[in-house]
Amino acid sequence: MRDVTERIKRRRRAVRAAWIVLAVFVLLCLGVGGYVAMLWRNGDRLNRATMFRPGETEQITLARGEDAAALPTAQPSQTPALYEGKATISYAGKYYALNEDVFSILFMGIDTTDAEQFQDIGVTAHQADSLILAVVAPAANKLTMINIPRMTITEIRQMDANFNYSRTTESPLCIQYAFGDGKEQSCNLTREAVRNLLFHIPISRYISMNLDGLFAANDAIGGVEVLLLDDFTDVNPSMQKGERYVLTGRDAETYVRGRIGKNLDGTNMSRTKRQVQYYKAFFAAAKAKLKEDPMFAVDLYSSLGGSIQTDLTMEEVIYLSKTVANMDMDDENIHTLEGTVKNEDFFVDDDALRELLIRVFYTEVGE
Repeated sequence: MRDVTERIKRRRRAVRAAWIVLAVFVLLCLGVGGYVAMLWRNGDRLNRATMFRPGETEQITLARGEDAAALPTAQPSQTPALYEGKATISYAGKYYALNEDVFSILFMGIDTTDAEQFQDIGVTAHQADSLILAVVAPAANKLTMINIPRMTITEIRQMDANFNYSRTTESPLCIQYAFGDGKEQSCNLTREAVRNLLFHIPISRYISMNLDGLFAANDAIGGVEVLLLDDFTDVNPSMQKGERYVLTGRDAETYVRGRIGKNLDGTNMSRTKRQVQYYKAFFAAAKAKLKEDPMFAVDLYSSLGGSIQTDLTMEEVIYLSKTVANMDMDDENIHTLEGTVKNEDFFVDDDALRELLIRVFYTEVGE
């Protein structure tokens, strides 16, 4: 039993980084697929103000539980209710309002395939192996990616065998998906768990994708060229450190996953550097391919259709095609939540999280 558990853990760790790459590409494919069919017919009539509206949300306080009553952000008497019609919060002696130009999409990489049927509920069922919040700021022409560690401890709504609410526990975020139906309910439960973790920040939409989509996009764009940061000649004699190399097929998987090997140092740090390098190169290659031949995304997206679940509307898909495909991804706009690890569980640093959310979602409106 222990060996089986370890194999499952290794498999999940191996695919987690690839979800980051795939998340960015799905944004592009969703947009360009809609682009070919409808953009020029409807593009001029799109109204950004009517799109990406989240459902009813709780008050944003940047505080948790009992601490909410002790922070200025949660005391209406100390915080102006409105600024030019916008609700505000107080943080570090300054007032902020949500940037209404910004919207976010939660990506979930699910540890399952199209062929595997939903047969269980709870911690033994399929989980969200990767959770990435893409924050789009059209006016600033900026795309921010926030990687949320799957083992982040937060409030999880557990459901019974009939999918009715049972209780709330402090558990790893990844298992929230497993307490739903494997489809819309699982996605909505996970979105709400992430919102709760992020102090109830609005999350406009979600996209989930299972393992059948993993690395398919890499070969669809003709591979990804990188300057090899480590030596993989024990796996492929052509993959020598310092050489430029086009990653395709299993080589892409080896480069992104590899940590233990004859010429590797065995650290997560070196692997993380390769992962960041890879998905930046992937993003650039995907944009170039889309500009060269937008039609290729139609076939690719159609082939991945059974692997994807989303609540994006067609109008929103069209809008994305005109925004995200023209954005760049800089190192300063790629974040992973800060915190501490204890026995594999991750505990978020609330102070660092508040500062990140202020930078990404808010606009300063006064002191």
